[in-house]
Amino acid sequence: MLTERGWTPDKAASALAVAGISGMIGRIVIGFIIDRIFAPYVGAAFFLLATVGIFLLVEDRVVLLGVIFVGLAAGAEIDMMGFLASRYFGLIALGKIYGLLFALFTVGAGLGPFLIGLSFTSTKAYSVGFNSAAILMLIAGLIIVTLGPYRYRLGGAASSRGRHLREGQQVMVVLDPYVLRSLPSHNPQDTGPYFARLLTDTK
Repeated sequence: MLTERGWTPDKAASALAVAGISGMIGRIVIGFIIDRIFAPYVGAAFFLLATVGIFLLVEDRVVLLGVIFVGLAAGAEIDMMGFLASRYFGLIALGKIYGLLFALFTVGAGLGPFLIGLSFTSTKAYSVGFNSAAILMLIAGLIIVTLGPYRYRLGGAASSRGRHLREGQQVMVVLDPYVLRSLPSHNPQDTGPYFARLLTDTK
């Protein structure tokens, strides 16, 4: 796409290198952020970042910035996928679940360039394919914010989105099975979601 707009092969390759570096930075940054901010909100922000990057690329405006935005989002998506899988499905079958999600991700990553190339062949322009991808990014961003609170937390820590509780109020906290194995009342033969009743003192 860049060479067809007059970029030399060297400059186009440099832009690709910038995207790769941005992807590595995105993986580091996303890990730091999701430890501190509710992950679905962070995911939605990165989907929006990718959408802005695609817009800049399609409209040929500040192309290098668009490449950086898309690279950051591309680097964040894989780490985000593993983190969300552990928080919403727990650790019992995390390997299988993450493997399935990654397989679906790989299929999408393979189909994307093919479909964009197909749209270019039909329309002689990249705008249709990239604009369609941008719309899908926005839809994905809207979907991810509807996931709700985490179902599983390391150590059964209280949700950062939870409300303050009155003294002595009883709450149900979903714990990972590996945490509950240390509790005297836990039967290791049990399967399915695990619950522990905690007495919370907020004095």
